[in-house]
Amino acid sequence: MEKRGWAIFQWTAGGAAIMMMIAMFVLTSEFQGGKLVMVHPTPWMYVLFGLSVIGVFLFVLGHLAKKREAFAIDKSIILQAVLWTSLFYGLLFVINFY
Repeated sequence: MEKRGWAIFQWTAGGAAIMMMIAMFVLTSEFQGGKLVMVHPTPWMYVLFGLSVIGVFLFVLGHLAKKREAFAIDKSIILQAVLWTSLFYGLLFVINFY
């Protein structure tokens, strides 16, 4: 795929991942006494979290392929995308418990 095609792929996946994260936040939050409070998770939260992980992975995959001007996705691009996605969600996990 050309560089422009990878950019479209990248930002479509990134936009979908952001929408899943926002939907997950909206489904698990409510206003109580004028404050925004996290409530008990719903089953949809886990589905949306999984979709956001896939979206971020595809965003990173598209970015790496665009950066390398790759014609197709190979094993090294996939492994590097897994690494960066894992680092991103690992950092979010650490920040959450800090």
